[in-house]
Amino acid sequence: KTAEDTVKIALRGGCDLDCGGFYQQNAQSAYSKGTINNTDLNLAMTRLFRYRMRLGMFDPPSSQPYVTQYTADIVNTPANQDLALNAARESIVLLQNDGILPLDISKKQSIAIIGPNGNATNTMQGNYKGTAPYLISPLIGLQKMGVSVTYAEGCDVSCGSTKGFSEALKTAKSADIVIAVVGLDEGQESEGRDRSSIDLPGNQGQLLQQLHQQNTSRSGK
Repeated sequence: KTAEDTVKIALRGGCDLDCGGFYQQNAQSAYSKGTINNTDLNLAMTRLFRYRMRLGMFDPPSSQPYVTQYTADIVNTPANQDLALNAARESIVLLQNDGILPLDISKKQSIAIIGPNGNATNTMQGNYKGTAPYLISPLIGLQKMGVSVTYAEGCDVSCGSTKGFSEALKTAKSADIVIAVVGLDEGQESEGRDRSSIDLPGNQGQLLQQLHQQNTSRSGK
């Protein structure tokens, strides 16, 4: 399929708006070649502007609820913070539990946070965000709870080097519990920056494997 064919399939499939740049780069060519036509464009534009009108975007500012009613002072409220916290809790997926969870903090066990996102703050906001009232990383959260916690990054998110692995493994070995916090950031995936693989970036997978092997040899499991 050509880029023009992709534009046609996307438009006729109901994708009226491309937040990236693909339509900008290829829609004109698709139109010039006859791959898409006025009917396709009119339908997409009609739907887009209909919803903008329904949102009041063409009304006087004084009558727009998103200007007059939803002001900044009612966004960061205790009720909204509780809602966000509950949404975060309910979106977490636990794939496996061998009995260690939930952690019993009263046992005063030492915890090692390992991984490039262990002390991440801005990363957790994702692509679309406002100004957060506060950002608490996994490391900071445990520290605020009074837990005995140490931290080693191991590598950055791209994880092109394994130079920090030895320090991370040493930190993990000295702790009772290891929490690995790995994953992505906007340097790996964002609007207009798609990934061709679902694997962890760089050598992050290798870091996890070495942490697991070290833990297995310690526990004998």
